[in-house]
Amino acid sequence: MFSGYTSGEYQSVVFFVDGHVDREMMFTEFEAVLDNFVPLPAYADQTIQAVCLGINGQLKIVSAVFFLVSFDAAGNADRKWNVPLQQLIEQAEFGPDLGAGPIRLCCRSQCPVEWHVQDLWDPDMSRQPNDFVLLRDLVRRNRLGFKELPLEVDDIHDLQARAGAVPMLGGGGMGGGLVLPSEGELSDADKALAHSLIQYIRKKVATDNEGQLEQLERQYQLQLTTQKNKADDQIRELEQHHSDELRQFQSHLQQMQELLDQEKQQAESLRRQVQEQQQMADKLRESFHEQLAETRQVEGNQIELLKANFEAELELRVQGITGEFEKQLDAKDVEIAYKNEQLSLAQDEIRQLHEEHAQLIKEAGEQFISRLRDNKVTFMAYHPGVGNMTIDLDSIGIYLENPIAYAASICKVSEADYRAWIAHYNNPVCCEYSAAKGETCGKKLRRVETPTQFVSGRSDRCPLHWTFSADAMKPSPLAAAPEA
Repeated sequence: MFSGYTSGEYQSVVFFVDGHVDREMMFTEFEAVLDNFVPLPAYADQTIQAVCLGINGQLKIVSAVFFLVSFDAAGNADRKWNVPLQQLIEQAEFGPDLGAGPIRLCCRSQCPVEWHVQDLWDPDMSRQPNDFVLLRDLVRRNRLGFKELPLEVDDIHDLQARAGAVPMLGGGGMGGGLVLPSEGELSDADKALAHSLIQYIRKKVATDNEGQLEQLERQYQLQLTTQKNKADDQIRELEQHHSDELRQFQSHLQQMQELLDQEKQQAESLRRQVQEQQQMADKLRESFHEQLAETRQVEGNQIELLKANFEAELELRVQGITGEFEKQLDAKDVEIAYKNEQLSLAQDEIRQLHEEHAQLIKEAGEQFISRLRDNKVTFMAYHPGVGNMTIDLDSIGIYLENPIAYAASICKVSEADYRAWIAHYNNPVCCEYSAAKGETCGKKLRRVETPTQFVSGRSDRCPLHWTFSADAMKPSPLAAAPEA
């Protein structure tokens, strides 16, 4: 749970929608939202940008965490949300000054914990007014009704030190101004004191200028980092779109190649059948000519009779052969249907066994998992391309069944593409295999850092061996199977 840094601080949560403040609530109300006691139907099926603010007793912002929270179709917050706001603020660096000195700032461009970067977002400082100004003015309006506390003595001294207050000389006079004696009235002690004050003022001015320069440097550094992250996100989106189009084109090309192969096989089968029928007809024609040569001496009626008998016999033979082929085809169709049915039953049985296996794992460890859940324990695993990912207890059985497939689903790619990417990531070289040389190309390639940008046949091959055919989906015979 997030808490303030001094006894006089308050906490609030602000929701942004389309760059504008949409809702403001106390942190206790936000906890009720996280516990699903209070749904927010307006945010159904959305990932919302939110800011957790720490506010001091004088209604000034002292800390801010820019985080993301997702809601389901009913408007309930994601139960897996586990951003450690307190830890992030304790380790955060300083940001802009919003009235109470530089705030503790944690955002995507300035996150002290690397694996929580994807759970944060960057404030927009390019528009007027920017997000920091909007938050400052929102807290100043105090719609949540926080009680403004009086400044303590130590706080007043701190504010005077920030403002560079200088003690007055003399009694103060009517106007409360600085009373300067004439030059002849200055004693050595007064001159020494005046010299000390001048040195103090000069040092204070120099210190204030350095503080302002550091504040401006932090502000512009944060703005530059934010702009860089936005540009990187746009580049990644373009690369992702390009990779998706390449994969769709490759899949379509593979389907067309399979259809072409099927058509070629059918054409080859028909050609063989035609050749066999032609050979059989040639043999029958030769037999007919032989019989005709032997019966040339026979009278015309007998020749006609022989012709009729031969044609009838030929017709019967053709019908018999045709019927035999049809029976064989019917038998093959029945056999194929039977095999398909057996395959479907086997697949159903395998699926059922997987489900029973997962159920057994779940039931066997139900008591242990219940204790882990009561103690709010989660599991973390590392996979290339995913990094450190949190696995909730309900998904641990699915993960143990096939960790590679689980990691691939997190990356939103197929298991085959993820395994091919791991092989490329571990050894980024061209894997085109030459049967003539008996070896792969092996040319060094630029490593593709994320699985979603990897395209088989393109990312794992040099430009000389780029291909979009179905062969690109086949791994090199010398490539080793990737491991988790």
